[in-house]
Amino acid sequence: MRRTTVLAVAVVALLLAGADAPTTAPATQPAAAAAADLNALQGTWKVVRAVRNGVDMTDRVGYGQMVVQGNTSSVTRDGQDHETDFELDASKTPRVITFITPAGTRFQGIYELKGDTWKTLYDKAGLPKSFDDPGVLMVYERVKVK
Repeated sequence: MRRTTVLAVAVVALLLAGADAPTTAPATQPAAAAAADLNALQGTWKVVRAVRNGVDMTDRVGYGQMVVQGNTSSVTRDGQDHETDFELDASKTPRVITFITPAGTRFQGIYELKGDTWKTLYDKAGLPKSFDDPGVLMVYERVKVK
C-alpha cells in the first residue's frame, strides 16, 4: 500500500511540475519553424546540382548563385536580374515551399534545409511527395562570408 501511495504522489508531483512549464502552442510551432528556416536561408547560395527528371542540368541552369533577402530569391541570368518570392510551410512533411513568380503564378515544391545545404524539388504538374519524385531538383550550398 505504501509503495502505491509513494508512486501516486510521485506521478502527481511530476504532472504538477510540468503544469507551469512554458509551452509553445501546437499551431505556432510550424510557424516558428518556418520563420527559423526563412532566417537560416538569408544570404548567398551557390548552385551545386540541378537535375530535371533524372537528367543533370547543372551546367545549363544559367546562373551560379542565388541571393535570398527576406522571402525573395534573386538570380542574374544572361545579364538580367530575376526575382521570385516564396513562402515556407513547415507544418507539412516534407516541408513545402510555394514559389510566386512576378506575374503572380504560384507553384509548390518541397524543401529541406540541413546546415549549409538547401535542397528544393518542384514539378509544375503537382506537389512532389518526396525527393524521389520527378521534377526539378536544385541543391544549393551556402556561400560563406569571408
